[in-house]
Amino acid sequence: MLLVIIIVMLGKSPSDNSEKTESSSTAGPTAEQAQFNALTPSEHLSQAKTALRLGATPDQIEESLRHLRAIPESVPEAAQAKNLTAKLARAQHLAEAKLLIDSAPVNDLKANLDNLRRANDEIQAVLKENPHDKDAVKLLTLATNKGREALGGSQQTRQAFAQDLQQRLTSMGYDITAWVHGEGADSGRELNLDSEMFKDTATRVQFINSVLPEWKNDLCKVGFRQVKLRQGGTFELGQDYSLGCDH
Repeated sequence: MLLVIIIVMLGKSPSDNSEKTESSSTAGPTAEQAQFNALTPSEHLSQAKTALRLGATPDQIEESLRHLRAIPESVPEAAQAKNLTAKLARAQHLAEAKLLIDSAPVNDLKANLDNLRRANDEIQAVLKENPHDKDAVKLLTLATNKGREALGGSQQTRQAFAQDLQQRLTSMGYDITAWVHGEGADSGRELNLDSEMFKDTATRVQFINSVLPEWKNDLCKVGFRQVKLRQGGTFELGQDYSLGCDH
């Protein structure tokens, strides 16, 4: 079937294409475009001002900029159009940045950082014109916090933390294996610690009451929500301990 389609396409005569091109070139503007072209400079200016309202989307701002681009430089409204263009360009950068920050996924570190890099480019475009722009600085802080949230919500980060923790435990003389686990909503948020030493109740209790609390803040910060202590058995279920994180 695909071969037939290719043959048919190749078999079209040049005149077929030329007729199509000619037909497209002679087609008049759509009703919407005709209505847009019929607007006076004053009406274009009025339409453009609607995007100055709080919360306008990047697409709405772009439509307003389209109205401003339609105003000739020779008309009296040109000065106002130039001033409004600068304001809308700023608003568009900030709106794009806010959209990128809000849509940055916390559980996908790569996608999160990609969004935040693009958002930073939009913010920097505003700060280049005014280093003290309060809205831009506010968004920069929001982007930074979203990045930190992603670092804390990333399973890759927790896996790296578990590996580092195991190395530290080994250097302290503990024979403990650490890895990331968890199921359902807690997938990737459970730190498993496996060691023969946990078979001894007194040792296990001391570890839970003395050692684990020292790690709580760091464990919560990178996104862990509970710790499971295993006692060296392949099919041993282990015991769960909630970290009691604030968030």
